[in-house]
Amino acid sequence: MTTRLHARLEDEQLIKDFKQFVEDKYKKKRSFYSYEIELALIAHLVRNNYKDYPERYNDLIDEGDTSSNSSAHTHKITSHDKILIHEIYNQVQPGEEVPFNVLCKWMMRECGLKDLRTHKTHINNLLALGILQDTGDEKFSFYEVLEPPAVQ
Repeated sequence: MTTRLHARLEDEQLIKDFKQFVEDKYKKKRSFYSYEIELALIAHLVRNNYKDYPERYNDLIDEGDTSSNSSAHTHKITSHDKILIHEIYNQVQPGEEVPFNVLCKWMMRECGLKDLRTHKTHINNLLALGILQDTGDEKFSFYEVLEPPAVQ
């Protein structure tokens, strides 16, 4: 279920910077605004130890990095993400496209993940990590497999 949250923000530059940040990060605009806002809200609740958010979102938010810099956000690679990354690079070569439904099948087979919402969360993580790039006309359709990120 999705819920609309209406908020009035007076700082127009903040909105422009946020929109530019999303466009720079994902090379797309609208489809990732909600995702980044949701991550920011989660990060804020985790930093403030609100209810059970630190436990629920341990795999998305790295508390150490976000608490030292209130504007920082990092994606932690979960064990399911690692399994999926391994499966992606075993099945296809960088530069090839993979349909969303094939990625879902791999998540079900390799990780036992059956919920479509969970699949979308992991796909969004892989987009943010630079493993996949959205190439479809609509969200959650086709993804190009990118070169593996260099290990630092």
